[in-house]
Amino acid sequence: MIASETYRFGDVTVEKATFRLSRGGVPLHIEPKALEVLIYLIEQRERVVPKQELLDQIWKGTTVTENALTRAIAQIRKVLGDDAEVARYVQTVPTRGYRFVAELRDAVEEPPRPSRPFARVVSRSIAIIIALVIASLLAGLLKGRRPTFTGESQEQPPIPARPLAPSSRLQSFPAFSPDGSVLAYSSDAGGTTHIYRRAIGGGDEMQVTDGNGEDQPSWSPDGKSIAFVSVRHGGIWIVPVAGGEAVQLTTMGSRPAWSPDASEIAFQSGDLIAYGWTAFEAQPPSTISIVNVNTRRAVPLTRPREPAGGHAAPSWRADGKRLAFSSCDLERCAVYTIARDGSGLTEIVTDSRKLQSPVFARDGRALHYVLVRYNNSLLLSVPIDSDGARTGVPKRLRQSDTGVMQHLAISRDGFRLAWTLTEEASDLFAIGVEKPGTPVRLTNNPTLRTTFPAFSPDGTKIAYSVFAAGEDSGVWIADADGRNAKALAVESGLKQYTQWSRGGWDVSYAIWYGSGPAVFKASLITGRASLVTSLPHGASAPVLSPDESQVAFNRTIDGVTSVWISAVSGDGRRRLTEDGDLARFPVWSPSGRQIAMQVQRPDGSSAVAVMPAAGGRLRIVTAARGESWPYSWSPDEKQIAFAARRDGVWNIWTVPAAGGEPRRLTDTASTTIWLRSPAWSPSGDRIVYESDTPKANIWVSEARVTQ
Repeated sequence: MIASETYRFGDVTVEKATFRLSRGGVPLHIEPKALEVLIYLIEQRERVVPKQELLDQIWKGTTVTENALTRAIAQIRKVLGDDAEVARYVQTVPTRGYRFVAELRDAVEEPPRPSRPFARVVSRSIAIIIALVIASLLAGLLKGRRPTFTGESQEQPPIPARPLAPSSRLQSFPAFSPDGSVLAYSSDAGGTTHIYRRAIGGGDEMQVTDGNGEDQPSWSPDGKSIAFVSVRHGGIWIVPVAGGEAVQLTTMGSRPAWSPDASEIAFQSGDLIAYGWTAFEAQPPSTISIVNVNTRRAVPLTRPREPAGGHAAPSWRADGKRLAFSSCDLERCAVYTIARDGSGLTEIVTDSRKLQSPVFARDGRALHYVLVRYNNSLLLSVPIDSDGARTGVPKRLRQSDTGVMQHLAISRDGFRLAWTLTEEASDLFAIGVEKPGTPVRLTNNPTLRTTFPAFSPDGTKIAYSVFAAGEDSGVWIADADGRNAKALAVESGLKQYTQWSRGGWDVSYAIWYGSGPAVFKASLITGRASLVTSLPHGASAPVLSPDESQVAFNRTIDGVTSVWISAVSGDGRRRLTEDGDLARFPVWSPSGRQIAMQVQRPDGSSAVAVMPAAGGRLRIVTAARGESWPYSWSPDEKQIAFAARRDGVWNIWTVPAAGGEPRRLTDTASTTIWLRSPAWSPSGDRIVYESDTPKANIWVSEARVTQ
């Protein structure tokens, strides 16, 4: 092989001719576009390469967003173990581009020279001494400096883990017995979840509850009881470990967590409504409360908006003096610690991606948590001090490339972790409006999710988003019956909220672009995509008005989400809803004169509401305990289609836009199936929606988690 076709740096080899990347002779998996970017940067290593040049060279003839390049750079760093903050291979030059900074070794290896043992030993000793001196100096410089990034750094060998008992049933929410030998968990039977327990070393599964949807177990420290959530009846309950009559502690809440002395249970006020990478543990206005087990009196620990987001997944430190919890809104997530008396609120990590399930190490000197990145996740651990403040950089304990780690639990001795590994699988179904009948499957998605359907103006085709494993997604077009599916937009980036233009020759969709979301439009004639509008920081869920002159979207400011509207040029940006509405997910009426949206209430209920697009009074159309997600209007603008969770079960509903009794179209009874995104056909005779059936199993680490 000629020298110009092979590049070596450190123990990494890039073979251009064979398009191969390896480390120490072991092939490294990397996407083709990412490898092309790496090769181009190596070849242009004497200068900073502008971002636009990389886009023009690597994605020739294809219209892509800057997100495609950002994703390629991120994958290069992930595969090579590089760090954006202290780059060894690819350096980011702010506002300019990227530069390859590693020193290349000769492409053709020199023939071996006669060995000189003494010289080689001396040179190696000197190198080791220099390295130790440099490390000592760096440690001194960095001492006391608090990192400002969440980190996926300081990798160590991944903790080994295995499935508890692989099953086709949905298993979730592991909870350790006090001695760490048995796990309690929830699992579905006939579409309804119950609490089970099983020894970690093997043995039969024992059913603890047999009621009407028990979920999210938490084992008491004295080993006698299990707290759980009643999905259908609501609230926190307690049942003996051997089974028997359950006692209700609260009428609302989820994610119970026993205090170390077994006298109290912490919980979140918001319901946990879904699994998988699209799910938040809670959304505003969820807060953390603590209930006394004997008196059943609950008191709040946190207050809405302090901190921003929906507070979720509380866990106790072993001494009972401090708790950890996650907090998310549609823009950002964070992990916090707080004293039992509500003082000393401290942010540990924050990220635009989801942060979930924080748990303390046994000695309280570290906090373990999960970072969710599309359909993969990282299990991280960050050091903290006795005041619950972060003292160092997060370390990676384990990565899941397919499926999402959730519902993290730790054994009482601190040497085992357990979690749920969730994989999503959804498809589109169609159902009649006047005579619903049996839903008809339109897609058979072998990847991850098929969602956000939209009908063409003539009703002959549908557009929808397809989310694959990893971080890929695309916009697809198919006949209205699901046949003849073809990809329309497949460049990198998460694509959501598909819409057709009135002419039927373009499909728009939302995508993350640069520093925030944007709306792009792809042509069915040329296949090219072009930018329609960019949105401000904190925006999400953008949808174009029917005439494509305006865009409505969520916007989160200081943890409060509201609905906004502006011209596609960005002019005339204005807020439609108030703080107390907690409004989101806007949906334009066919005329463009009205906007439907979801409104959250402090008591945990949600509503479908309507407001004039020009502004005015917000009118509640229907409200109930649980979730209500509007998605489309009937062609005559008299009805709104929405997905709703009632008594723990998701179904597709319609409701008169003027208010009135809602009507259920689907007949789902399972608490482990989620229905979303009902799109009304132009003829008004049917609705297409997403049906999601997640798969989940419990995984347990081997007993080598360090303190």
